[in-house]
Amino acid sequence: MIGNYDLFESKCNEDFVVASIMNVVKVVSEKSPESLFVIHGIMPRLDNPKVKGTYLGKIWKQAKGVNNKLRRFCRKYHNFYYIQGGELMLVPSKITGRAQIDPKMIDDGVNPTLEGFEKWADFVVERLQKVLEDFEKFKAKLEKKKG
Repeated sequence: MIGNYDLFESKCNEDFVVASIMNVVKVVSEKSPESLFVIHGIMPRLDNPKVKGTYLGKIWKQAKGVNNKLRRFCRKYHNFYYIQGGELMLVPSKITGRAQIDPKMIDDGVNPTLEGFEKWADFVVERLQKVLEDFEKFKAKLEKKKG
């Protein structure tokens, strides 16, 4: 998952992370222009996992900015799909309204637990099945237009 650590470890800005991801996409699409691309958004994690707590901070806000840019990019092309399973790892805060990590899903502030991975994997499989169905319908429509 490209970009996941850039905001958190390297302190890169949103535009740099988006450009890095798009650079990988460009290289792959040039070598295989008929490919189907599924871009998964950056997952939530704590700004500083060493500090105990579950509330997400400013870096998560930047990650959501990256995710929004990726989502908008994917909407422009028939062979690009955007998915985001990060919300599965969060619980709403009843007091502040700020997003916070669900400790059952991510207990160290960074990496999903077994339960978190299982929930995320189920989500990804379900979404990928839908993506493949949509893409097959699109290809069939193109074939009809050609023939």
